[in-house]
Amino acid sequence: MISEKKFAKEHQSFWEEHTPLFREYYASSNMLGKKIGKPIEIPEDSLQVYINNLIATTHFKNIMSDPDCTVEKSFIDSIPVIDVFSRKKREDYSLTDDYIQIITIQAERIAGLYSGKLIHDPPFRGCGLMSNCNGDLICGTTLVEIKANREMNGRKPFRPEDFRQLLTYCALNYLAPDPYDIRKIHLFNPRMGYLWQSDLEEFVYLISNTTMSDLFESIGNYFSELSESIDSAMEFYNSDF
Repeated sequence: MISEKKFAKEHQSFWEEHTPLFREYYASSNMLGKKIGKPIEIPEDSLQVYINNLIATTHFKNIMSDPDCTVEKSFIDSIPVIDVFSRKKREDYSLTDDYIQIITIQAERIAGLYSGKLIHDPPFRGCGLMSNCNGDLICGTTLVEIKANREMNGRKPFRPEDFRQLLTYCALNYLAPDPYDIRKIHLFNPRMGYLWQSDLEEFVYLISNTTMSDLFESIGNYFSELSESIDSAMEFYNSDF
């Protein structure tokens, strides 16, 4: 099985074939979206960025139901998830005043943009070799992916694989028997203060010069072909010579 992140980042030949105009789009100013806030410039240990991001996401969920929730409580609520990915880093982690400020700013920026009918961590059913996965948020008819990359050495607020990860979720949703109603897609970087947004069908056409259904069917077929290729290889490996 492969994850949506691995597919988005490593399967370059597929993306270049089926989204031939993406490179040009990514090189343009369109991918930046709009700036809605200043970058967070509070000192932070690079090894602790991931943990602060996880806590910020949890804190966003918590303050939506309890505006008085503290960052300390959100940290405790985040520990089970943190331990799955980085238990060693968590053991070395200390929730400093600077980190509380970083987490609070991120969570409040997300909450300031997304409210109302929310689905946190929406599940998407796998297909072929693609495993089941979860997005970050659905707000109404908008699929939102939070990417809290730091501003370093002129780095752009979003990476190519961030856009592809969104498209992977949308493809799995399209192929599902009970899909969500997703019409728009957002990438939001609460650290750098950038929001990219697009109509889903329009974005697909801009980067692929084809329809949404054609692209998503191609993604589904690719997952199935990968699964069949591995099954064939295993049968050959296990066969008697």
